[in-house]
Amino acid sequence: RFYQWLTKHPNFSNWGDSSFDLSGHVGGHYLSALALAYAACHDASVKAQLKERMDYMVTVMKDCQDQFDTNTKGLYGFIGGQPIMSDWEALYGGNIQPFKSHGGWVPFYVQHKILAGLRDAYLYGNNETAKELFRKMADWCTNVVAKVNESDMNSLLDTEHGGMNESLLDAYQLFGDKKYLTAAKKYTHKSMLNGMQTLNKSFLDGKHANTQVPKYIGMERIFEQDATATSYMKAAENFWQDVAQNRTVCIGGNSVNEHFLAAANANRYIDQPDGPES
Repeated sequence: RFYQWLTKHPNFSNWGDSSFDLSGHVGGHYLSALALAYAACHDASVKAQLKERMDYMVTVMKDCQDQFDTNTKGLYGFIGGQPIMSDWEALYGGNIQPFKSHGGWVPFYVQHKILAGLRDAYLYGNNETAKELFRKMADWCTNVVAKVNESDMNSLLDTEHGGMNESLLDAYQLFGDKKYLTAAKKYTHKSMLNGMQTLNKSFLDGKHANTQVPKYIGMERIFEQDATATSYMKAAENFWQDVAQNRTVCIGGNSVNEHFLAAANANRYIDQPDGPES
């Protein structure tokens, strides 16, 4: 329907090199940016332009999602830009190995940004179509891992996956269907949940900081909606205490080169050019 899309909007390489593919995640960020700018704008002319761009983006994304309405191989509800369709099909069948082979492409991290963009287009941009796209994509997220066992799911979540658990919790709040709460718990990385049941000041040493933060935000959100999920709240509280009280320096950063440091390596906060990040 949208002719010459690829000509008018060519894909571009990732920063650094072209050995990995993050196609799709910038589109999600862009949709969130349009929605938030629209909600904050007080200039009627600019507000109208932002709304027009956002609505157009959602319309194009609907056209993409609609292509899978009759798909029976695990792609119903899918929207994404990475060329790994066979990986998703294998995952739908319970096989995580093809997905794991593209772990460096952080597939669910990319999908999380698209989910968040659609959520924002509805909540902040008042786009009802985005709400339905978000619902169908939440269904895809739920279904694509339905046959993945607990052990394999934990292995799969070793790969950076953004705030997938939080997005599924958003779906539970918006639609009230408990399958999304169950999915939010399934997308919670159990290694990180179990590892923070006590305030262990060395557990996070060496771990990729950026990856961990949204996991624990999602855990806290799950507890907000399910008072029985006390282990989720305990993990979130202990994570906060460790990062805020033991790892954060005066300028706000808590990691170097995107990684948490052991106490013995705290010199890296001041002698490394790529840290600390906040």
